[in-house]
Amino acid sequence: MEVAFVPPMYPYLQCNCEGCDRSMPLPGSSQLGKFLNLPYWPISEIREIFVNPECGHVCDYMESDVRWRSGPHVAPDRPERPFSALVQWNCDEQSCGTRVVIQRPTRGAIAEEELLTEARQKWIFVSAHCEKKHLLTKVPDDAWGWEIWLADADL
Repeated sequence: MEVAFVPPMYPYLQCNCEGCDRSMPLPGSSQLGKFLNLPYWPISEIREIFVNPECGHVCDYMESDVRWRSGPHVAPDRPERPFSALVQWNCDEQSCGTRVVIQRPTRGAIAEEELLTEARQKWIFVSAHCEKKHLLTKVPDDAWGWEIWLADADL
């Protein structure tokens, strides 16, 4: 009896900005992309915010935005597993106070100051919201960076 080989599938996101087709790998720490989306199965309501490192667009993403391909989303010069560098702050819209976490997929270390400078100067907020649905428009001065989710760390 022959055993069929099923190639592994790798999750990725396509930029949600209209007219932009850049894709980005979905790091293992993300709550999105844990299962293939099958017709007639309920889709999770989990929402995460990602910035596409190529175009700088910051958008909300949900399980329905996850796409799959048979080859990993890697560049030949960066074969490492993707992880999320993080920029965080507390939403101050209407004294909201909820934590905003924006994930930036990367394959190499980014110093906190470099990440925050990039976030303030290059990121373009398209459709990102805090948990209470307040529209996010920029990275505030009191934001902080975090190098890696524990779930992405090679332990």
